Amino acid sequence: MADYTVSHPVLFCDADPDWSSICEHGDPFKPAANGPSRTRWRPVRRDSATADFAGLENALQDEIHRDVKIHYGSYWSNTLFAQAPEGPVDLIYLWNEQDIDRLIENLIGHVVACRNNKVPFAAFFATTGESSEHFLSVNNKSGVVQLELPGKGVVREVAENLASFYHSLVPSLDDISQHSY
Repeated sequence: MADYTVSHPVLFCDADPDWSSICEHGDPFKPAANGPSRTRWRPVRRDSATADFAGLENALQDEIHRDVKIHYGSYWSNTLFAQAPEGPVDLIYLWNEQDIDRLIENLIGHVVACRNNKVPFAAFFATTGESSEHFLSVNNKSGVVQLELPGKGVVREVAENLASFYHSLVPSLDDISQHSY
């Protein structure tokens, strides 16, 4: 996160008064007469996401991998874009308190899909660019970062853990349209 905020000290996103975040700084502004309102934002440190996952863990009767809790529990943030050695990565974070509910609902849907396909549960944390259906997840048992395709399961392992995956990333301002995963 530090690399990202150093290389991109000013970040902007569309302003949505119904989807606000403590990440937003200053008043929304219109850069163009007919364009959407924009707002400046910065990632904001969070204390923990342990409570965010308590209900899901109780329902699963299993713990969510520590790396997943750390990923979602470290910062409030909009999506951060980066370039991995194999292509673009859009890192998913929580924007606000309501986003926690949305994440848990999506993870429940993913748990059901994993069970239906008889594959081990892995918690997603990133997509692989706008033109790709692939996503990146953390295997809930081993902590391995893996590339997945919805309905197909694991394509392959990408990194031994989330920390080593983060170290392979180079921050970018937005999605790089070509993916090579």
